[in-house]
Amino acid sequence: MMRGDQLMIGDFVLVDGTPRKVEAITKTKIGYHRKENEPRLYYARLHDVEPIEITEELLKKNEFQFKDKPIIPPLIRGIIPYIALVYEGFSFFIECKSGGYTFINGSEMEHGTVMCKTHYVHELQHAIRLCGINFEVKL
Repeated sequence: MMRGDQLMIGDFVLVDGTPRKVEAITKTKIGYHRKENEPRLYYARLHDVEPIEITEELLKKNEFQFKDKPIIPPLIRGIIPYIALVYEGFSFFIECKSGGYTFINGSEMEHGTVMCKTHYVHELQHAIRLCGINFEVKL
């Protein structure tokens, strides 16, 4: 079961085993469209909403590339293996660990780095948004 404060508009979640994009959030439900550009919102109770786990397949579909060599930024040098995506001047590095992934935004390292543990697609979406990047995750 998910809580409403764990979600943002635009997040992807599972409703009855089907991926849905969150379009509205109330205290007890989320609203979503069954079809793209459909005006009607359907609602699911939060206890029926499940997160979508991050998988290697999903990351590859979103053009993340798996690497097996250390990478340049000194903060994360030596992470093996890792997943990298360069998108509009930003570099994302995801450390592969059992029990989840660690998301690291490697852009503008001198101005700060975002690091957070992610297990689910909506958490990855939040981390990318936190970096101020308009990146649409493909499911």
